[in-house]
Amino acid sequence: MSDFKENNNLIGFDGVIGRRNFIVNILWIELIEALLYSTVLIYMIFLNPDFMAQFKLGAQMPHWHNLWVVGIGAFSSCLYFPNILRRLRDIQASEDSSKTNLMALFLTVMIFACYLPFLNLGKFLQFFIIIWLVFQQGKITGAKPKNELIKFNWGAFLCTWVWGIYNKAWITLLMLPLMLTAAWFPFMLICGLKGNEWAYKNYKTSDIVNFHKSQITQTKVLIFAFPILLVICGILITVVSVISLGMYAEKNPEFVKNMESKALQMETSMAKSGFDNIVLTDNEYKFYINPKIWVKLSKKQKSSMFQSAVAYVYSELKLEKPKDKKALFEQSSEISGMVKIYSSFNNELLGVYKLTSKEVQEAFEKIGEKGGFKRYYNLLQNAYEFNEYPSLP
Repeated sequence: MSDFKENNNLIGFDGVIGRRNFIVNILWIELIEALLYSTVLIYMIFLNPDFMAQFKLGAQMPHWHNLWVVGIGAFSSCLYFPNILRRLRDIQASEDSSKTNLMALFLTVMIFACYLPFLNLGKFLQFFIIIWLVFQQGKITGAKPKNELIKFNWGAFLCTWVWGIYNKAWITLLMLPLMLTAAWFPFMLICGLKGNEWAYKNYKTSDIVNFHKSQITQTKVLIFAFPILLVICGILITVVSVISLGMYAEKNPEFVKNMESKALQMETSMAKSGFDNIVLTDNEYKFYINPKIWVKLSKKQKSSMFQSAVAYVYSELKLEKPKDKKALFEQSSEISGMVKIYSSFNNELLGVYKLTSKEVQEAFEKIGEKGGFKRYYNLLQNAYEFNEYPSLP
């Protein structure tokens, strides 16, 4: 019967799908979701740093964001439904298609409900449904002889595109652009699950035993060589990037100004999104934050919040940074010393800057000495005094 033929495509209502290929398709859907959500968000933030101000710490997400998530959920559910339908058909092997269709629709609606902000279900229910479908034995695919080729390929999982080049599995090169997004991990799992199939197509003989032995050998070699290769590639990319950017910046001074301006805008937007209120006076720069949020932040996050506040002052007062290092240290220390972080609950002082420009300058001038950089780094790390236990509402 055509309804019981194996169909492993991402989209398709006919046939059945085994649990392994079902997992692969679910990972493709997760990959698409990650690209739709994170990549577009990062792109919009980069183009318009003020965009970040809409995401205040502890505040509700803006309505357009919730609609966006629901839209992604609706699109993903359309991809989930045919896969769930084929998986249920494999599990039940029932002639009653209406029962299978109804159950698949019900499970898809439950998954879609996970994307509705007002229900606040998170990913738990979706994860539970998928795990349940995976652990059910398929009556159709389970009755087929075991395929000796189907094993998890650790070389393809850990080394993706490097493994792919050696095995002529060119699809693994997708990992290079995906590394810049949140979709890299689902793709690594896909490579591990599908690696043997991709590599076997280009294997010279049909001997599966020797094929697996060659893959095990490759995995051992790649696990040893891959980190070294990554370090070498990282150094080369860094050197080439720095030299190229330096040459470009020298010929295009406006590029440097634009990048500095963009970085300042990002910091300013972080300040707008992180603080409840900001008041700049002649004697003090006051930044207010909810103490419930403050106590949850790590020391590093608190330091980042303070640095964002300083960047906000530079931006709002349109201050130019002096080129002379001594003048720059004095200006930066003066502004940092005037920045104060307060509780928006009761005006309790939460964070201050306690270094003088002389301390910072002296430590900076001794960076070249033995242990100088470490002393300078530690000094900056301890430049702030934070109230870790403020009064809470």
